[in-house]
Amino acid sequence: MFSFSGGGFRDFTRIASSHPEMWRDIALANQQTLSRELARYRAKLADLQSSLDAGDGRALEAMFERARTARSKWLPVSK
Repeated sequence: MFSFSGGGFRDFTRIASSHPEMWRDIALANQQTLSRELARYRAKLADLQSSLDAGDGRALEAMFERARTARSKWLPVSK
């Protein structure tokens, strides 16, 4: 799988090279919040799976548009 990935994947997974003990402690210190967010993430993945399985291009496009909009709002305004 890694042979097919590009620089974006390397950048996205950079934190995985950190010490596991640190991430263990961070996860346990934020257990309730992390658990809630993981449940929300699983639900979003289930929606994506359903749209994909159904061949629902409209739903997929809407999801990608929401992601694009969210990222645009998050990035600083360029000058």
